[in-house]
Amino acid sequence: MYIDLGSFSWLILLFVIGGYWWRAREVKELALKAARAHCEQMNVQLLDYSTYQQRLRIKRGSDGKLHLLRTFQFEFSSMGEDRYLGKIEMLGKRMQHIELAPHRI
Repeated sequence: MYIDLGSFSWLILLFVIGGYWWRAREVKELALKAARAHCEQMNVQLLDYSTYQQRLRIKRGSDGKLHLLRTFQFEFSSMGEDRYLGKIEMLGKRMQHIELAPHRI
């Protein structure tokens, strides 16, 4: 059985897309865990227990290598009646920054 160059290229592309999707899912789960821990620490409630990706960029890390910088948003509540936005930045698999919008205490 022989594979021509076109079929091989499609196969490689499929593996690259699958690898990206797998890694993106893993980073999203890590962002959700970090958001949940930060909300508990700040004594606010994480709403919907979900994050969604808002932005994707390429940035050089402290190790000098290029990594994907993903910005995720999540919603939280301080008193159970209102919704506020929070943001978390993940550089590769590491959390770089997390912030909560001004809210009532």
